[in-house]
Amino acid sequence: MVFEFGEQRLWLDKVDHMSQAEIWLGIRSDNIEVAAEYLKRFGVTRRDEIELLPKGFKGFWINNSAKIIHLISQD
Repeated sequence: MVFEFGEQRLWLDKVDHMSQAEIWLGIRSDNIEVAAEYLKRFGVTRRDEIELLPKGFKGFWINNSAKIIHLISQD
């Protein structure tokens, strides 16, 4: 389910393998490869096992230092 507020979107999803409610944030980049390298350089943990993304989707999951999940995706 998606709610749109101007340019902002709120997605409500059920993920069967998650044991508790969580807040996941999304960040957009115009160059996903540069974003991935930048985050890796600063020790940001990729979490690709969180949820399988559609084939061809330009994006990946990370944890921030507070353990909040973010989806990094290309515009």
